Amino acid sequence: MYSQLSAKFEEERAEMQRERERMLKVIEEERIARQKEREEDRRVYDEYLTQMRATIETYSQMMSQCGGSFPPPGPRDPPTGGGDACAT
Repeated sequence: MYSQLSAKFEEERAEMQRERERMLKVIEEERIARQKEREEDRRVYDEYLTQMRATIETYSQMMSQCGGSFPPPGPRDPPTGGGDACAT
């Protein structure tokens, strides 16, 4: 009887060990997936920042070529077409 209980105990112990290993594997896979997601989010954000910096630099260059100041607030006449791009 003792040997039967011992064998049953060892069988349950082995099953619990397999379940533990399976759960650890799932946890590790989820951790890796979250890490990859964070890396992708960071890559997209960095790409966005790079594009925004380039846009700001382009606008800055355009403004410096056109006198370097923003037009005063208020209503503006509609564009007439043609003419100097800096004349507003």
